[in-house]
Amino acid sequence: MEAPDAKEPNAGDPNVEAPNVEAPNAEANNAPVGGIMNRLAALTQILKDAGHTPDESGGGDVPLVEVDRLLTQAEMDPKQAVAQVLVARLAGDKAKRSAAEVMKSVEGLQGILEKLLEGRPFLCRLESVTGSHETEARATVTLGGQLRELAVHPDVDLEALGALMPWHFVCVHPQEMVVTGYRNDPALFARAQGELVEFLGWADESRYLARVSYLGNEERIVALAPTLHGVELQAPARLVLQRDDDRWAIEVLPQDRRESRFEIQLDTITTRLEDLAGLDSVKERLIEDLVLRVLHPDVPERFGVKPMRGLILESHKPGQGKTALIRAFAAYARDLGKEHDFDVCLYFVPPGALKTVWHGGDAKLVREDLCGAIRARQMRPRTRPLFQLIVLDEIDSLGKRGGEMMSSAQNDALTALLSEMDGLVQWENAPGQPSAEMLWVGMTNRIDLVDVAISRPGRFDLVLPMPEPTLESAEAVMAIYATCGAWYLDETVHTSLEEEIIRSAFLRPALGHVFEAQVLRYSTESQSGVSVTAGRLMSSAHYEAAMNTAKRCAAMRDYRGVGIPAVAVEDVIEALLEEAHSAARRMSADHGTLARELEVPGHITRVEMVATDEPRPHRYLRAS
Repeated sequence: MEAPDAKEPNAGDPNVEAPNVEAPNAEANNAPVGGIMNRLAALTQILKDAGHTPDESGGGDVPLVEVDRLLTQAEMDPKQAVAQVLVARLAGDKAKRSAAEVMKSVEGLQGILEKLLEGRPFLCRLESVTGSHETEARATVTLGGQLRELAVHPDVDLEALGALMPWHFVCVHPQEMVVTGYRNDPALFARAQGELVEFLGWADESRYLARVSYLGNEERIVALAPTLHGVELQAPARLVLQRDDDRWAIEVLPQDRRESRFEIQLDTITTRLEDLAGLDSVKERLIEDLVLRVLHPDVPERFGVKPMRGLILESHKPGQGKTALIRAFAAYARDLGKEHDFDVCLYFVPPGALKTVWHGGDAKLVREDLCGAIRARQMRPRTRPLFQLIVLDEIDSLGKRGGEMMSSAQNDALTALLSEMDGLVQWENAPGQPSAEMLWVGMTNRIDLVDVAISRPGRFDLVLPMPEPTLESAEAVMAIYATCGAWYLDETVHTSLEEEIIRSAFLRPALGHVFEAQVLRYSTESQSGVSVTAGRLMSSAHYEAAMNTAKRCAAMRDYRGVGIPAVAVEDVIEALLEEAHSAARRMSADHGTLARELEVPGHITRVEMVATDEPRPHRYLRAS
């Protein structure tokens, strides 16, 4: 850069003053700069004091010229100078952000390229490891269903690699086909667990080869994983096989675990037969069958009576207590078994549990998960008699074979169930083995949808209809649930009343008002104006719900501090009316359900609600 003329442009003009620039030292602060070079030198010193180092490559004077121009403009137009500074600062910040984003993108692209170059490793089963790193270690793995021998990367710990279990995986580089590591994630082990088998004995204990039984009717030889070599096994221990290589047993299942996912722990059932009312005829039939089967088998043998193989509990309307009855019967069998020394198993199959999305899966669930577990339990050595109760809830969901609404999968499940039932009931106990009895129970509200092959004698021998609630049975049901610590009788709140007083003062008057009340009227092609009472529409579940509603009303009054904090007879009446109207509304909305549950002959053409006589105003709901 050439030195400018030493003479200042305005030096000879007495009316123009040269701009003053503060120098970095005390002398320069009080004296004007004599020339541009001196001015630039002063500006350079200012920038150095501010922490800026001029560029030594030849372009270091450009910022100084810009600063000089900015200072001159600041003296002439300060606002414009400030605006230029702000614009420059914003542009600089934007450039920094853009540079950071570009750098981040470059780093991400670099990571993607590294992953592409490295490749995603395959996970393969390790069979064996031979050699060492000095002699080129080799690993035999299962790759694509075939055994392959691959090299082992020098960074891999051979000792840890050789200690892997059958359910572990090794990592194989996809391009170079070299073992680069291993995986021992616990989640992989959980997914590796497959079918359940029963230990029968040793085929070769020195080589840890065991004889096992699958589903009670197939025997095979499996090898124990190294983690089980120190475990003492005795029949009937249960082993878990490896899912994708069933030659290995990889875990011992605790004896307190369930045999099947359908098995129910009996200790969790609290319902008792005495908790159920209005079902005496059905309860007696079940108890008699159990007692004759297990406690007195000589009686039916003396008369040549074959035990009942199965029964179907059916009701035209839901809520009649089928499930509660079976639950209570299972608890009764459990307690009887503890007293008379026999074992009880309960298998409960909920609706839809025998359905899968896979072709052939429905039949497999029947054969393996349900019947296979039942058969395996029968095959186990035992010292006491065994009673197995198999419950199929909503048995009509299996449908009818050949029906238009039945899929091929349902047909397979039903056929498999019929075949397994015939095979299971023909099972004979080994000589000297205690007896193994079973009872199949189906429950349905649509007996018309149950295949006739199921309900025929020899499979489900008996179809038991659930008793319709009567005035007496409805009172008994409500009395069971009338456990309350506050009753309002004779203008007094009683903290405890005897059951007979509760029946006579609350339940009978309320039922007498509601049970025979007309709540619905329907017409058919041959009849018109047929009245239906609340007693015909309501099931046992409605009476239970009504009692609970009455107690809740009293509890809410107690909580709000309004009215009498006790159950009054009007509470019970209103709760019963509410349940009756709810059942009537459901029937009026679905004529098919009304015809089926009331067994109405012919086609229903019209249904209308009937307003019942409401009780007098509820004086106990008034504010106190």
